[in-house]
Amino acid sequence: MIEDVMEELGVLEKKLRDTALKNYSAYMYSQQLKNFSNDDFLKAYHSLSDNPSRRYIYGEEVTDNPITVMDFTIVLPENQSDKKPYIYLQKDTNKFLVYMGDSAVGNAKRVINYLKRFDKIYKELQENIAAMEKRKKDITENLQNNSNTYNTRLAKCLEEKEEIMHLITEHMGEDV
Repeated sequence: MIEDVMEELGVLEKKLRDTALKNYSAYMYSQQLKNFSNDDFLKAYHSLSDNPSRRYIYGEEVTDNPITVMDFTIVLPENQSDKKPYIYLQKDTNKFLVYMGDSAVGNAKRVINYLKRFDKIYKELQENIAAMEKRKKDITENLQNNSNTYNTRLAKCLEEKEEIMHLITEHMGEDV
């Protein structure tokens, strides 16, 4: 039981570090994207109008060069979902998931809208971090409470053991 909680705490701490780094990057990206004008977004949309097509998303259509949009590269997942296809927008080592549909034009619009609302992604990551920090605090407090309860029970058992040993010793002394 405690091992499972400790393992969850370790996983949570790693996730918290990774999300904090991604959050910092998302903030920087959101600031960079604010420098693009509506015309820049429109040009980016038109450059994507044929991609990402459904065939491209499912890996049936290969391009010689990676598809990039506003300094992000479109990356396909290793195992595409049949029910809910998606792509990643990658910049540096950070990947951001964007769900796709059937239409290349609709998918291009999804990508552009995702980039336009990047400041909201930063805020969502902040909320995730706050939730993870709360969970970490709850786990830590629970472990401390369990540890205190365990220590109290252990101390009581040791006292009882001493009393029993004392009684045994006294009883043995009477029989001799």
